[in-house]
Amino acid sequence: MTKITHAHLQDRIAHITSRTNWEELYVLFDLASVVPPSGTIVEIGSAYGASAAVMGLATQAKLILIDNFVYKNFGATSLKLLKENLIKAGVKNFVIREADSRSVEHIDCDLAYIDGCHDFDYVYNDLLIMNGSPVIACHDYAETKHLDVARAVEEFCKNNPYKITRIVRRMA
Repeated sequence: MTKITHAHLQDRIAHITSRTNWEELYVLFDLASVVPPSGTIVEIGSAYGASAAVMGLATQAKLILIDNFVYKNFGATSLKLLKENLIKAGVKNFVIREADSRSVEHIDCDLAYIDGCHDFDYVYNDLLIMNGSPVIACHDYAETKHLDVARAVEEFCKNNPYKITRIVRRMA
């Protein structure tokens, strides 16, 4: 497998629509690149697959992608579109679970990325599902139109052995 670098990412995922900016995607790439090939990365809220593709290109670890495919900001989302985008990017190490994250039980993983529904109950539940992961990244933390995300993250950190160590644009 050819080593992918930041310089290659834009070409590999240029076809995928995303609200996640490049600075945030590079952080996800770097976090995923240290997950061992035997490890697991879980993403809640995959939409079109840009962040999943970046993490999948960074590692050979298993990607578990959870989405209910109701997000429609840039047009229809679908299981088929997500799969097509990941395959076109060259990502093969993924499993997609079409589900509302509230129906998902705890998952052990090495890296969790949360960018699903943005209301407090969803985000807090998503964090509980990932509790125990060495690293949890959460998108839209610093987004003024999604204040519930920050509130859920801060409440979760207060009640669990986690702390915010870095904020990059909208991601904590």
